[in-house]
Amino acid sequence: MAIRVNTALRRAMRQRPGARTRQAMQAIVMAGAPDRVVATIGGYFAVSASVCLSVAGPGLDDEAMLRQAAQLEQVARDLAADVSLAMIGVEPWLGRVLGLFPAATIEQGADRAQPTVVYHLCDELLFDAYPYQVLGPGHLRRLGTAPAGSALLAGGRIQYAAGDLRRWLPDSHDRDAALATARRALEPCLVTDVVAGDLFHARWPRRPASTDGQS
Repeated sequence: MAIRVNTALRRAMRQRPGARTRQAMQAIVMAGAPDRVVATIGGYFAVSASVCLSVAGPGLDDEAMLRQAAQLEQVARDLAADVSLAMIGVEPWLGRVLGLFPAATIEQGADRAQPTVVYHLCDELLFDAYPYQVLGPGHLRRLGTAPAGSALLAGGRIQYAAGDLRRWLPDSHDRDAALATARRALEPCLVTDVVAGDLFHARWPRRPASTDGQS
């Protein structure tokens, strides 16, 4: 699975648009039998590349989910030097991981920056907290120091494992507590809509209005 995933995502990364266009591309790779998909790996390519790797599906028991997640962690480590961000989720069903953006449980009405903005700033901001993430230099600058549970990877990246993966399983009573703890550790990268908007416009300033009435 790792070879197939790495090849597909790296091919998409080579084809992604340049930073000036800020156009988005997406690639989804699924692993498993046609009637029982057990893992999805999504590549999201805007200004920089990020990948969301998810174990999902009611056909998996807890031990199978843990084994699949361990395989995806290795995929994330293999891709670390090529992406700005990688995250692994363990989900009860596939619907949440096949959207235009990585699955996040931050509600649309909350004060947190929404995925539509984070998508273009994923080399510095995070969509949410997850059981396992690969973070880049931009995230480390915001965090100030690597959070507990981190380890160095290639290309100036780190891997951050947010506690025991069993706490993140869909039927775990500790899942909400694990999410809250990870969010506190990563808080500098989980910013408000206002902060994200300011960062976006600092990178790509609005064009001044034309004095001759033309845009």
